[in-house]
Amino acid sequence: MVDDFHDYRKKYKSQIKDAVHFIRKNYVTKIKLKQISKSAALSMFHFSRIFKTVTRMTPFEYVTRRRIARAKELLLMTDVPITEISFDIGFESMTTFSNLFKKRVGMSPSEFRKRYKKRRKI
Repeated sequence: MVDDFHDYRKKYKSQIKDAVHFIRKNYVTKIKLKQISKSAALSMFHFSRIFKTVTRMTPFEYVTRRRIARAKELLLMTDVPITEISFDIGFESMTTFSNLFKKRVGMSPSEFRKRYKKRRKI
């Protein structure tokens, strides 16, 4: 596996970079694996395997992390309602967003905003 990591990283650096760029540009939309793999010029199966080997996460884990990171920024920097943020960053359901946010961050979006926005004002 370690050899695979280094081999894949060198061999597919450009394709993974293209896929990451595509995700960063389009994470707020409903991205399909087919679109991401196409941006890397690889088959879906091959792309998924390589992406996970190189990044240590699936393409959709990466998309979710990007969305959660953006949500955290918006929660701290704006007063946009949480429901609006969830849809603006690509979630189709407030419940899905809240559950994933809590699972990844350890608290709900509203708790996060209250706790850390207060600190930013100090």
